[in-house]
Amino acid sequence: MKGTKKERNYVDVFSDYGLDERQRSASSNIGFRCFRELYIVTLIITILWYAADCFVDAEIPVVVVVGSYFAAAIVCYCVYAVRAAKAGVINGITAFSFSTLNLASAVFTAFIALVFGLSAAGVLSISDKTTDAVVIAVFSAMLSTENFVLFFCGRKNKKVLDDQNKEEDE
Repeated sequence: MKGTKKERNYVDVFSDYGLDERQRSASSNIGFRCFRELYIVTLIITILWYAADCFVDAEIPVVVVVGSYFAAAIVCYCVYAVRAAKAGVINGITAFSFSTLNLASAVFTAFIALVFGLSAAGVLSISDKTTDAVVIAVFSAMLSTENFVLFFCGRKNKKVLDDQNKEEDE
């Protein structure tokens, strides 16, 4: 019983809480395709980093490698969210959360990216190390982009569900 209450109060883009059988099936199919794409992308990135390590004498910073995997995960997550929103299979609680909270998160992380980007450019002196400022700026920009995508996915999902409800009423 306790788990059910938690499920209703906290859901995410992968949750099937409140979805009917058709929506659950569509969500599972989309999720399977996106997981397969994430696997292929990480496989390709790993091969490319290994090849770069074998054939390039330069030292590759770990933060660049980590950033590439982080970007791949964000892209695959956003691809899932876009496909799920087009199909209308994001549950209502998550869609509401995306269409409200993610806008504030997107603006905040965009502001952080701007501040640290200006710091890396030398306009502001927030960080002593330029590398740290660049890394924080890039990662914040990636998170901001993800939050903007999720915001628009929440709105798109609500629109699709509203259109489906209109069709059912007619």
